[in-house]
Amino acid sequence: MKFMFKPFFSVVLLILSIHNVSASVTISINQQKFEYEQAPRLADAISPIAFDKAWYWPASRLYKLQPSDELPKQQVLTLLNQLQQTANHPAKRVFMALAADIQNWQIAERISIAIDYDLARANPALNPRFESGVYQLNIETRPDYVLVVGAINSSVRMAHKAATPVKNYILKSAFSEVADKQRINIIQPNGKVIEVGVQHWNAEHIEVMPGSIIFVPFAAGLYSSELAELNKQLLALLVNRIY
Repeated sequence: MKFMFKPFFSVVLLILSIHNVSASVTISINQQKFEYEQAPRLADAISPIAFDKAWYWPASRLYKLQPSDELPKQQVLTLLNQLQQTANHPAKRVFMALAADIQNWQIAERISIAIDYDLARANPALNPRFESGVYQLNIETRPDYVLVVGAINSSVRMAHKAATPVKNYILKSAFSEVADKQRINIIQPNGKVIEVGVQHWNAEHIEVMPGSIIFVPFAAGLYSSELAELNKQLLALLVNRIY
């Protein structure tokens, strides 16, 4: 499955501008709110909290909170409800559990830019200026977790394992009967999606970055185009999920 994520420079041009200095910008960083009448650059926005802790910058996640109308949360819930109507009991339980989980997800547009205070100060190309809008920046110390969601018996938060290939995170008992057991997707904290084989014949030694999401897709062959569409929409949701 190939997920089309907005290229770095096109996203930057859409939401960050080097010309529009006069702009109302609100940025929430780990529950702290900062408001600017003059659009800040990335380093300026990070500077108030830059040295509070030993932040693990690769796990930083930036979201634009408005608008989010194009993100398909309701479409996914509708499709899951439709699939429940014709599914057998084990599959129905998977669809119902996933729908209940998604109800609690917060969704916004994830901005695919590198976030690193030292790099932003040193390199103007990595220090863009924000455009007017409301943003949320989540930063943390090195995460000790990986989230696993999708066509599994229940969503789980697993301990991150250093120098461990992704296939070692997925126990066979975790796969539901409607799971695609051949390949999974890793959504890195910056929103980049990597598709990885997990069987002996197609296994790839891809390690999971701390704080990533592992998405186990549904086996589209069972329900044809409906599950293929569900996989596509779920991946879009996960890329833009606030966590």
